[in-house]
Amino acid sequence: MENTTLDSPDHYTVGWIAAATALLDQRHGAPDGCVQHCSDKNSYTWGRMGEHNVVIASLPAGVYGTTSAATTASNLLASLPQIRIGLLVGIGGGIAQPAKGQDIRLGDVAVGQPDGVFGGVMQYDLGKAKTSGPTSRASQLKMPAYIHQGFDNDRLFISAHQHAIAGVDCGHCDASQQVDRDERDSTDPRFTTAPSPLAIR
Repeated sequence: MENTTLDSPDHYTVGWIAAATALLDQRHGAPDGCVQHCSDKNSYTWGRMGEHNVVIASLPAGVYGTTSAATTASNLLASLPQIRIGLLVGIGGGIAQPAKGQDIRLGDVAVGQPDGVFGGVMQYDLGKAKTSGPTSRASQLKMPAYIHQGFDNDRLFISAHQHAIAGVDCGHCDASQQVDRDERDSTDPRFTTAPSPLAIR
């Protein structure tokens, strides 16, 4: 495997968090001018995979878990802000045959396809493992994008009005207690900064 050194860390735009140096097509030395952030304790391996220059950050021996990986990623970006693609490469915890005919192996890639309700990939510890069948989804990492409910359903009632029936929409509420508001010309949300520790219900 040829060893080379690039003239700038800016040539590296893919960051891996993995001990995967054997997958590199070419090893590089640390690029000229590369200075790690003062808080960055990561160890880096530099190289090329296909047409991509990749920097690999490895967690220290005996250190693992999502919190440690998040710290490693944060330190990586502090030292190398030009990274555009980040990959957390793991072994899937040795998962074997979560469903018949779907065997997850080292090197496999999980690809999520959002469907408008579900974000696409379920983090294993956000599910419910059942002895009777596959894991069921109990939560997800990222909620689907906001979808406006339509102006006809965007109703505001005076604060003294009590919701008629718990658990159902406002179809049974007293329409005379509704606040008249001008309809907006866009369904895009508006953002207002209003910090306060007060809980409003």
